[in-house]
Amino acid sequence: SILVIALLALTYMIHYSGEKSLWYDDMYQIKFSGGNQSLKEVLNNILTIDMQPPIFGVLAWLWLKIVPYGTMWVKLLSEIAVTLGIVILGLAGKLAYGKKVGVLCSLFATVYSTIYLDMAYSFRPYGFVFLFASLVLYTYILKISKPTYKTYILYGISVLFLAATYYIGAI
Repeated sequence: SILVIALLALTYMIHYSGEKSLWYDDMYQIKFSGGNQSLKEVLNNILTIDMQPPIFGVLAWLWLKIVPYGTMWVKLLSEIAVTLGIVILGLAGKLAYGKKVGVLCSLFATVYSTIYLDMAYSFRPYGFVFLFASLVLYTYILKISKPTYKTYILYGISVLFLAATYYIGAI
């Protein structure tokens, strides 16, 4: 049922993604990551202009090479990240307190408008911040409940992904 909730959220996001236009930040991200730029040029833009960690900029570069141009297509990358974040958040709740809490966690994330307006409908790293923050929570609970080298490594990797997506997200 966590997956069903997340898929319903994705359907909702896709249906309404054309209603909210791209922001100036989104347009600049397209400029920094799109066009006929090489990966080296995109990384240079990230380090000198955008000043964000590289994960989203590189993913945006790949995404813009694959999808057709259009507001709905551009936003889909963040919408997918948010959908995965909803699933992982639900799994974190389930791991910590059982299936009912997992479903509630996914449901609360699904009805929280900030997740849509500021994360899913933005072509910036915010959807991935939600995804990797959810992953940090899940791996933290996993590390506490089953303290092994594997769970410590998974937790460390998830923190690294969060820090490599958005500096403030790691704080």
